[in-house]
Amino acid sequence: MRNKKPIRPVASQTFSMSDPRDIFVKLICEIQWLDAAPHWNQTERAFIAMNGAITAWHMAEWLAAYLSPEQKAKLSKFAGVKIDSKRSLQEYARKSSSAIHVCRQIASGAKHVHVDRYADPNVTAQLEGHVERSEQGADAYVRLWVRNGTREWSPEDLLEEALAFWKEVLIAVDLYPKDALPEAKRRKLPTAPR
Repeated sequence: MRNKKPIRPVASQTFSMSDPRDIFVKLICEIQWLDAAPHWNQTERAFIAMNGAITAWHMAEWLAAYLSPEQKAKLSKFAGVKIDSKRSLQEYARKSSSAIHVCRQIASGAKHVHVDRYADPNVTAQLEGHVERSEQGADAYVRLWVRNGTREWSPEDLLEEALAFWKEVLIAVDLYPKDALPEAKRRKLPTAPR
């Protein structure tokens, strides 16, 4: 068996993104864009949430291609299982983080229309909405939510949980110092007066 060198993405085919840290920052941007999207705009929020889930799932592919054998050994020690391939990294991520598992279901469904491998019928990603009419006009409200059978997340919370998982992985393989990783900054929505 030949010794495989890490594969570096061709930046000219990925809008200059060249390593997993770029994908990590992309996920942060998608969380912020989702948070900033109007809550009444179901299409925009669903598109951004779907893109974020795809990014969170594909982080495993970027990491597997990028990590050196030494970094894979560090990750194996951190994870407590041998991680030496894309498949083993994906399996570790999917089994270790329910958010990553759900993101995988969404990403696979988005790419292939349905999920064939590791399908989980308990995972749903849906929206509900209603329009309230008042003298000033119509106010629409859309709520996106994701469930895995036992738990429900907002898309923002799902993606932030996936981001936290990948942050720990990046720290474990020394791709970022612990205090240098950027954070997703979410706006605080006003609460109704009580």
